[in-house]
Parts: sequence; C-alpha cells; structure tokens
Amino acid sequence: MIDAGVLATIGGGAIGPATVAYTGHAETTTDAGPQTFLGIPIGTDTPNRLVVVGISAMSGPTVSSVTIGGVAAVKIIEALGAGYGYASLWMASGVAGTTADIVATFPSTSNVGTVLAVWKVQTLATAAHAVASDGAAPGSITIDVPQNGIGIGFAMNQDDGLADYIWSGLTEDYEADVVGVGAFGHSGASAAFATAQVGLPVTVTYAVAGATRAMLAVSFGPS
Repeated sequence: MIDAGVLATIGGGAIGPATVAYTGHAETTTDAGPQTFLGIPIGTDTPNRLVVVGISAMSGPTVSSVTIGGVAAVKIIEALGAGYGYASLWMASGVAGTTADIVATFPSTSNVGTVLAVWKVQTLATAAHAVASDGAAPGSITIDVPQNGIGIGFAMNQDDGLADYIWSGLTEDYEADVVGVGAFGHSGASAAFATAQVGLPVTVTYAVAGATRAMLAVSFGPS
C-alpha cells in the first residue's frame, strides 16, 4: 500500500497526489448556438494535465458538444436544476498551450447568456471518480473523494445581480454575474484531500435563491 503523500513509481512514471488549480472564468450574453470563448487561461502546460470546464446557461438548453483548444471534450455530468437552470462539467486531455479557445455548442439559440469556468487538474486519472448534482437552495450534495484526490464544485443561480455564494466542503475559487444580463450568476470551488473522503458534504448557499439554479460536483483520484 502507498502511504499518503509518498510517491510511487509505476510503469516508469511518478504518481503523486492529484492537484487542482482554478484558472479563470468567462461570460457571453448572446443567444447564438455555438458560444466561443477566446484565449481562456488553462494553466501551465504539463504532462498529465486534465482541463476541466464548467458551462452553464440560464434558460435550460443542454450543451451538445465542447472543444477546448480544438480537442473534443468529454461530458462528465450535466443537470437541469430548479426552473431552467442548466449546468455541466466537461474534461479534455492533450490540450496544448497555456490558453485555449473554448467552444460550447447548444442545439438551440435561447440560452440567454453562457458562462464557463476552468480548472487545471494534474492527475493520471482518465475518468471522474464520482459526480453529484442538486437543484435545491441551498445546494447540497455528498461526494466521495479518494486518497490524494481532488474535488470541484460548480453552481449557477438566478441571483438578481447579486453574485454572493458561500461554499462549505470545498474552497470558493470565484463568483461572478453575467455582464449585461445581471440576474444570472455563477460560482466555483475546489480542494485537494490527502485522506479519503467518504460522503463529503458540499453545500453552496445563495444570498438570493432564484427560481433558476443548479449545482454540480466532481472528484478525481491521482490515477
């Protein structure tokens, strides 16, 4: 058994704890189907980098596809929460560079603004360990995180222009409103864990709990 924090060599590669770093967020206010975000920071270009992207829209259309730096992303989880709240998480490996153009394609043109947030995850894992979602206020889930793993949370809320989110279980990375829309906010959080978490409670409290909201969480192990 490998003790927490101790590196092991398997197949010639060093396996250490997974790491997570929030790299940025962006918004658009157009209703066009494909939403293009140019030059989004995705973190230092290192081996075994996984780019995780949260995408949300207020009027409920699902995202049909996402590319990150020209690489097709894999959908981790999506949820239609309360009202018309929509949120999804996507991931891609093999993306080059420190910035990337991110394109989210919607099957309809009524998304009323789109937001995204990006995290760099350093891991040998090729799939999520666990996922969870909730549409209540406050948003509340439990999620398992493996030893030396990481967790990410992503939430949207119709907040009357007051993007004020309080996270527990994970550390808040950012909160923002959609410029030009005002009533639509989003927030993200993340954390790394040296010890395994079984049923880790994660909550997000909204200062204004709108009729439209959704919350997602994902965890990854080190391999």
